[in-house]
Amino acid sequence: MPIYVSIRTVRPDSAGSARDAALKSSPQSRQSARLPDLMNLPSPTPQADYLLLFRNAGPDTHAHLTPEERAALAERWNAWVASLLAKDQMRSGHPLALDGRVVSGSHGERITDGPYAEAKEVVGGYVVIKATNLDTAAEIARGCPGLSVGLTVEVRELLSRSPVLEEVCSVTE
Repeated sequence: MPIYVSIRTVRPDSAGSARDAALKSSPQSRQSARLPDLMNLPSPTPQADYLLLFRNAGPDTHAHLTPEERAALAERWNAWVASLLAKDQMRSGHPLALDGRVVSGSHGERITDGPYAEAKEVVGGYVVIKATNLDTAAEIARGCPGLSVGLTVEVRELLSRSPVLEEVCSVTE
């Protein structure tokens, strides 16, 4: 049996509320539209979150660029991020400071300055995207404007549980 729904636009005027306007509308003023068969709609493709980690992003990677090239690269980065947002593919992202600390040792007893901006593999930032699978996430990463100046993009799925220690779970907001 088909399902029908009444669709109408209600704009309140200064004399009454939207509810009052809806109550005053007559059945003849309503438009009927047929809904699709809800039982046969394709289910949405499940998506997962992927981390794009931008490596080799230290000052040396950009040192050869002129001010105009830097400005053009920044514009390409902003356009790429805007396109990811417009397609609802990006969840979050941040550039990272060049300085920090490295904690090591079995009890964290060693704390040293670093990572160093001069290091080849300095991580410059990250973006969390939504994609249907690793191949799709890698395809999105291929659009990274930093690739043209030597950045590399590591693509990793964010999991709800550690693949090594199943008892270690992610924290959600």
